[in-house]
Amino acid sequence: YSHYRSYVIALGRLRLHLTNAGKPNRVAVNRLHKELSDVAAILHEGQARGEFRNFDTAIMARTLRQALDGVLVEMTHHPQIYIDHYADELVIIFQHATEKKRRDYEK
Repeated sequence: YSHYRSYVIALGRLRLHLTNAGKPNRVAVNRLHKELSDVAAILHEGQARGEFRNFDTAIMARTLRQALDGVLVEMTHHPQIYIDHYADELVIIFQHATEKKRRDYEK
């Protein structure tokens, strides 16, 4: 992940600043809603197959998106952040949040 740091920051800035005269850009808003809907559908499919516990897939999709946006903020404001560790921790957090059965994870 860390070797793409500058590209990720640039794309994140573009994504966060797509506005139209101070109003949200409709294309960007529609893209976000589609992304959230697609992720929620993937999560729902995982629940239907018994891979995930029962949870609100729309809330989990939004939480995931916000966690990823948070990485962009951290990368922008704290360039010394060890992004590989950050990514590993997010994976563990979402594994714990979605897993059917609780278990301990090793790093």
